[in-house]
Amino acid sequence: MNPDGHPELPILVTSTDARTPKVSQAHANQRVELAWWLDGSQDQFRIAGFTHLCLSSAFPGTKSTSIPAEAAALKMLEAQGFDWDAKGKEVLDAMSPGMRAWWSAPKGSGTPLSSAEEQKGWASKSDEDKNNYETAAKNFALMLIDPDEVDWVALGAHPNKRTVFRKEGGQWVEQFLAP
Repeated sequence: MNPDGHPELPILVTSTDARTPKVSQAHANQRVELAWWLDGSQDQFRIAGFTHLCLSSAFPGTKSTSIPAEAAALKMLEAQGFDWDAKGKEVLDAMSPGMRAWWSAPKGSGTPLSSAEEQKGWASKSDEDKNNYETAAKNFALMLIDPDEVDWVALGAHPNKRTVFRKEGGQWVEQFLAP
């Protein structure tokens, strides 16, 4: 997704459980980095940028993060009157009942359990009543990432290649590096 009229300013859309430690970590430091490896093509991507977490107003205590001044694409969306809550509902509604049930579990992802048995009886893939949806919606957090650097290493290419793309003044600048 991107601000209207600005395809050069992509925003990554993902989600998390509002009860996880990453929410308080994002409040302390909104600078994030994603990394993943694609085995088939032998490509590695590292994407750095700023995050904006949109939590449900029904979630107790912690609230949504502010939009960092450095996050130009997110600031543009805000100026365009973007409806963060509607996007969160759209993302949650597009998930399978099993995924939505995950957010209605009694404890958030990463919470220590006394034993594996503690999970028995929690929401399952077949659970989808109104109460579970309301609980899931309360615990669901939309996570938007405004990237400002992409480091791409192509180890499947011969010779190997590495390119870093940096957002400078709203435009992407590429730099070739030794892999």
